[in-house]
This record gives sequence, structure tokens and C-alpha cells, in this order.
Amino acid sequence: RRGLLSARRFKVLATMFLVAITVAAWARFVEPRVLRTAEHDLEVCAGAEGTLRAAVFSDSHNGLFGNIMPVHRIVDRVLEVEPEIVLIPGDFTYYLEPDQMAETFAPLARLDMPVYAVMGNHDEGYPGPDLTGPLSQTLENLGLIVLDGAVADLRHDGDLIRIVGMQDHWAARGRVQNPVPAQPAEPADFTIYL
Repeated sequence: RRGLLSARRFKVLATMFLVAITVAAWARFVEPRVLRTAEHDLEVCAGAEGTLRAAVFSDSHNGLFGNIMPVHRIVDRVLEVEPEIVLIPGDFTYYLEPDQMAETFAPLARLDMPVYAVMGNHDEGYPGPDLTGPLSQTLENLGLIVLDGAVADLRHDGDLIRIVGMQDHWAARGRVQNPVPAQPAEPADFTIYL
């Protein structure tokens, strides 16, 4: 009877171990290479005319791990869906060396529509080094509009669309009095908080 319990206990523990190893392997080696696309139709203003096709992606976490989704694959997918604007709400990096940024993010220059970006917690040093300066400069050199704590207006089909670049909550805590940037007096037809 004691041997039966030990064998049963061993099987349970071995099964739990295998499940844990499988989940860890999936999370580390498979899931970061899966690129999923979801399309949604949103009616943002009842009775409004016109449409705006936007692509949104984030959390590429380039840097420490070599098996993350390559930026060129993300750009290829964005170009396939033919958006009119692209919004990137941060976390470009995860311990990426500044001298690797230009090469890592070079594919973003292929995006031939307005691209708006803000920094994420990993970009601003939560955790890791604060890469805001070199990353912002790299992205701007590639033609992106970095709106970390800033506002941009976009005219589209006669409408004024305001894009407000919010700062990352963790990074802004304690150093920013008002996390919402001041907006121009002219009212926008539609506002996107990024």
C-alpha cells in the first residue's frame, strides 16, 4: 500500500513538473514568435461620417531576449492591413543597448503613414535603464512622431483628430503633476489618448 501511494504521488509530481516545463517553454520560445492580428470596427461618434483605419501594436520588448518578434515582421503585417495611421503605445525595449536601436527599429521607416508613439514602462526604466532619450531620438530619426507627454493634431476627411500622448503611469508617478498634457484651445472632433 505504501509503494502504491509513492508511485501515485510520483506520477502526480511528474505530471505537474512536465506541465510547468511545457508552459515555461511555450512562454519563452513559442509565444513571443506568434503574431496575431485582430480587426475591430468601432463607431466612435454616432452619426459621424467617414472612417479612419488605424493599426495599433505595442510591447515588442526588443533587447534582452533574442527570440522576440522581429520588427520587420510587425511592419510587414501593418503594411498588409493598409492603415491610415499607426499608434504605438510603448514598450519598444527591454534592456536594449542604445547602439542597437537604429538597426533594431530601422524597419519602422517603411511605414509611409503618420506613426505616433509613446514610451512604455520598460522604455523609461521600470525595470531596466531609462532609454527614453536615445529611443525617442532613434524613432524620430525614422520618421515617427513621439508624443510622450505631448499632443498632435491630424486633419482627416475635414475632421480634426487630436492624439494625446500620455506618459507611462509608473515612470510619470512622482515627477509629473498632471499626467494629461495641456491641449490646444481649438476643440477636436475626436481625441485619441495614447
